Amino acid sequence: MKKIKLLLVDDHSIFLDGLKMLISAKETLTVVDAVTSADDALNVLREKDIDVVITDINMPEKNGLYLIKQALSEDFQAKFIALTMIDDAGTVVQALEAGADGYLLKNTSLKEVMNAIEVVSKGDSFVSPAINSMMVSYLRKQNKSFPELTKRERQVLKLVVQGLTSKEIADALILSVDTIKFHRKNVHSKLNLSNTIALVNYCQSNPNILED
Repeated sequence: MKKIKLLLVDDHSIFLDGLKMLISAKETLTVVDAVTSADDALNVLREKDIDVVITDINMPEKNGLYLIKQALSEDFQAKFIALTMIDDAGTVVQALEAGADGYLLKNTSLKEVMNAIEVVSKGDSFVSPAINSMMVSYLRKQNKSFPELTKRERQVLKLVVQGLTSKEIADALILSVDTIKFHRKNVHSKLNLSNTIALVNYCQSNPNILED
C-alpha cells in the first residue's frame, strides 16, 4: 500500500511534535518532514516528494497563505490543508482563494484530520463541517453583484454544485471533457474562486446565480 507523504508546518514546536506523533501512528501515512517556517517548508517541497502539506496560517514573518501561494506559483503538486486556530470566515475564504484544498480548526478531532488528508490526497476539497455555516453567512453578507455567465457556463456550474465530475458533466451535456474544463476555468475566473469547494459555498449563499 502506497503511503501518503506529509509535510507538517507550524511555528509551535510542541504542537508540531504532537501532531507528528499522532499521524506517524497511522500505517497509511508517513511524515516526511516537520518544519517551523514557510521558507523551510518551501525548501522541503523543492527537495522531496510531498503529497499533502498541513500548515498553520498564523506564523511569524511569512504565514501559511504565503506558503500556499508561493508553492502553487512554483507548480508543486502537493495538496494543502490549513490547520489553524483562526475561525474567522474571511480568513477561511482567503485560504481557499489562495489555493488551500482543506481548512481545519486545531480543536478538531484526529479522525477528522485523517479524513481531510485522505480526501484532499485524492484531489477533492475538505472544509471542517463546523465552519461551513459560518462561511455561508459570511458570503451572504458580501452582497456581491453576479458576474455575467454564459448559458453553458451556468449549465456546467449547476452540475458542479450537484457534485458531478468533469467527465460526468461532459457525458450529461454530450461535450468533451476538455470543453467542460474550459468552461469550469472560465467560471472560476469570473467568480474569482480558485477551487470547487469555494465555488459550491458561493453558490449556496447566492442561489440566484444558478437561475437562467
